[in-house]
Amino acid sequence: MSRTRILLISLLLATIAGGVLFKLWPVPSLPKQKGEEPAIALAKPTLTRFDEQGHRLWELVAESITVDRGHDRSEALGTQLKFFKDGRVTLEVAAARLTLFNKSEEMELEGGIEAHNDQGLSFHTERMRWDPQREVLIGEGEVEVMQGKNKLTGRGFEYSPKKEELKIKQGAHLIISPR
Repeated sequence: MSRTRILLISLLLATIAGGVLFKLWPVPSLPKQKGEEPAIALAKPTLTRFDEQGHRLWELVAESITVDRGHDRSEALGTQLKFFKDGRVTLEVAAARLTLFNKSEEMELEGGIEAHNDQGLSFHTERMRWDPQREVLIGEGEVEVMQGKNKLTGRGFEYSPKKEELKIKQGAHLIISPR
């Protein structure tokens, strides 16, 4: 049997098992708000997104996630977001809050964002978003980038976890510290 066929059969069986568990699992009812759909709240969840070949693209771990079906988005608090390339983590991001737009798979992160990769690059900003079409993180505000003792500041950036490349849009200022 081909690897693709085995993967498809495995996904089908996992979907069927998930559907059975969803129907059997007791879900506490939440109080209804006037004119709104009830939300689903999850504590300490992990949400993983795979690409078309079945490789992990990103993984979100949060203190809590609330799914709002009425507005088609999920709100996560206390988030750790990891991006992957060829099975290895290329970027880890911590943010106070993350909004995932369920249909488009866009994400908005805010609140003391700290990001770093395994090559010693780290950056700090207050707000950024994930563009799933281009597979880049985009920030419009101030950003501070550190690598070793070197510091780069600017306004607006794009970071590609796949290419492991950071671009500052404007006002780039580099301070190189001697070793």
